[in-house]
Amino acid sequence: IIVNPIPYAFSANHPGLITMLEHIKKMNPALIIPGHGPVEKDFIYINQLIDLLKDFETAFSEAVSKYEKPKFPDLQKDILLEKHRLLFAGDDEVKNWTFTNFFMKPAIYSHLLKWREKNKIK
Repeated sequence: IIVNPIPYAFSANHPGLITMLEHIKKMNPALIIPGHGPVEKDFIYINQLIDLLKDFETAFSEAVSKYEKPKFPDLQKDILLEKHRLLFAGDDEVKNWTFTNFFMKPAIYSHLLKWREKNKIK
């Protein structure tokens, strides 16, 4: 569930992931071995992930509320999370591409699908 340096959000369940990350912190492991990236010896990266996921949830809720029938391009334009992009990707071109294509787009898409299902919108 932990991928470094850029988190993945394919079929994301952000509330569940936040709960899991908080649970990992409560276990207080000496080492955290992510699916990708270096071994973590503290909770700095996990805290960054939690902040990103919470901010995404807020941004998605705010963006989706602006439209009667929100569409992916509208939400992609409205949900930017630039402070997180800078934190995770900096000015690295590949990391920025990865943040967009492995986190932002899949997160928006999966949340939009769940929102449409919940609101019975095709």
